[in-house]
Amino acid sequence: MLETANVRRVGRRTEPSSTSGHCPAALGLPDTKQPMTPKPRSVTAMLVAALLRPAQAVDLLPTDVIAPPPGITTVQLSYLSSRRGDLYRDGVRQPLDTRLTVDQLLLRVGQAFTWRAHPSFAYAQLAERHLEPGGALSSLERGSGLGDLTLVLATWPYADRERGRYAAVAGYVTRPTGSYDARRTLSLNTNPGENRYQAAVQAGYSHRLGSRGNAMTAFDVQWFGDNDGYHRGTGRIGTLEQQLL
Repeated sequence: MLETANVRRVGRRTEPSSTSGHCPAALGLPDTKQPMTPKPRSVTAMLVAALLRPAQAVDLLPTDVIAPPPGITTVQLSYLSSRRGDLYRDGVRQPLDTRLTVDQLLLRVGQAFTWRAHPSFAYAQLAERHLEPGGALSSLERGSGLGDLTLVLATWPYADRERGRYAAVAGYVTRPTGSYDARRTLSLNTNPGENRYQAAVQAGYSHRLGSRGNAMTAFDVQWFGDNDGYHRGTGRIGTLEQQLL
């Protein structure tokens, strides 16, 4: 499976006159992921399983582990478009035209502050999502609507602004507030929401390399609640369970 993504973001920030410096985003939001697909029973289901295999990490942007100065309020609008396709089996590309395009308009509102003498940042994010199958999947239903609400709290136990070294920890909670219809999971899950709670803990480190670069690494663990409105491939609605990532 190959995936390409284009990101365009515009933002606005306000800060008190006594505060200086830049304001990068806090630790990134977990990309809204499609649920794990049960064992397929047809060619179409097999393609769906390949396209909807979940990512294994909470996504971060290059400057997300750099601590913003306290007192800054951010309003950020982002556009994300991704396309999934090309089915591979045993390392060989299959001659099938399968595509799933996901367009998202993300609104994030956040506040930087000091918590127990450490730089911290909290934000809430909502997404308007549009999922459109293409190629061999074009006959399947598309989906549009609001995604789930995500709340994030990040703090930096270590922040050396002069040397450009930062260590951060963040917690994420996603509430099932998005648009969801169990009928959309019969062949391909094109729901903007996931109908389940999610939580994640992430730790990241950023180190400035000279005047033009930064090295960054991050690790995370994700938990998923049960989705009790998911077709299991038998024509009946059951419960989807997903293991810890």
